[in-house]
Order: sequence, then C-alpha cells, then structure tokens
Amino acid sequence: MLREVQNRVPEIASHAGLQMTQPLHISPVERKNEARVQLGLRYLRGDGVEKDSEEAVRLFRLTADASCAAADVELGKCFRGGRGVDKDMNEAVRLFRRAMLAGSMDAQVELGEVFSAWIRR
Repeated sequence: MLREVQNRVPEIASHAGLQMTQPLHISPVERKNEARVQLGLRYLRGDGVEKDSEEAVRLFRLTADASCAAADVELGKCFRGGRGVDKDMNEAVRLFRRAMLAGSMDAQVELGEVFSAWIRR
C-alpha cells in the first residue's frame, strides 16, 4: 500500500500543479555520502567524537570525489577558513562553483560571501 502511494505522489503533485524537485527514493550511495558529510561535520565540531579537522577534511574529500555537492561546500569552507588544510581561496571558490553547478543553494551563498569579501577589500 505504501509503495503504491509513493509511486503515485508525482502524479498527484502534477494534478495539483506542483512539480517534484527531489525524488522520494534516495539511493544507498546518496545515503552513504550524506552520512560521511554529517560525520565530517561532527569531527569539525567535536560533537560526540574528538575534534579532528584533518579527519573531517579527509571525509569531505572522499565524498566530494564521489560528486556530492554538500561535501564540496563543506570542503570549500575548510579551504576558505584554513581548517584542517592550508587556507586556499582559489580551491574554495573552485569547490563552491562545482557544488553550485550541481544545484547547491548553499554553494551560491558561500560564493556570494567570498565575492562580497573580495569586493570590500
């Protein structure tokens, strides 16, 4: 019954004039990528694990290499702030841009902040 309802959601949304922007099904790869990003964030903050920026960067890199926009954004933030890696604004912008082209709104915000800071100089 639940599967039948899930399969009809796009049709029902279409009749209501709505457009589905995200699939209801999340692949195992997407789940793994999201878990790695969340674990990386925990390492950055020291939330439930010992604080370790280098481990966070390693997880973000591993996930960014698997074409995960959220990991690109978090890794870009690390490069922008020099957390776990040497500060590198060019690499941060490259990562934010890649995530933005993949559809990340967070990346657009980060790029805006970087460019705004450059303009204020």
